[in-house]
Amino acid sequence: MKQPLKKTIKSRDYLIGCWDVDKSLEILVWLTKTFGEGVVTLFTSDAGMGVVLGKFTSDMDAAKAEEESSEEVVVTEADALAEAELIKEFAKNIVDKLDQKQYPVMCKHIIAGVRYKSQPINFSQHFIGRLGELHELMFHILRFQYADFLGESEEGDL
Repeated sequence: MKQPLKKTIKSRDYLIGCWDVDKSLEILVWLTKTFGEGVVTLFTSDAGMGVVLGKFTSDMDAAKAEEESSEEVVVTEADALAEAELIKEFAKNIVDKLDQKQYPVMCKHIIAGVRYKSQPINFSQHFIGRLGELHELMFHILRFQYADFLGESEEGDL
């Protein structure tokens, strides 16, 4: 059984549990319909992570440095261009396809079940003035939930 993931963001510790299959499939379909099939690139590449989070976090930089030191990373120019195009398409989809009323509902749905200081998160209060943190947490939630689907190792797996 997959164990919950503890994630620290700006000195705040969150506990991310596993979703049931229905919620996983529902959100996967919403993500794909909203952002296109290229949404997977956002969760599997450093550049995609940078777009979602709005920056490269120190965790990503450290992980990338460790990866590069352990093995040579080969990226062709065609791969880089294809990735850049997918990221550009994602950014366009955010503006073109997100409904301003539906987006907060989906954010709450994604965050539901996450714990902060062993308590459920009061979405309307907890993220006031912390929209960047909200999006970073959502990114980590999605990456954790879909790790096996994205071909990554499953953090917190027994």
